[in-house]
Amino acid sequence: MSVRGEWLNVDLGDVRASWVTPNGYAAFTTEADTRANLLRIGVDYKF
Repeated sequence: MSVRGEWLNVDLGDVRASWVTPNGYAAFTTEADTRANLLRIGVDYKF
C-alpha cells in the first residue's frame, strides 16, 4: 500500500478591464486576482 499527496499553487496574476458607455455617460472598471490552490491525495492498494 502506498499513499501520495500533491499540492499545486497556481497564480495567473491580475486581470483588469475598463470600458465607457457609447454615450460617454458612465465608465466602468473591474479587477480580479486569479489564483487557485489544489490538493490531490492518492492511495494505491495491491492485493
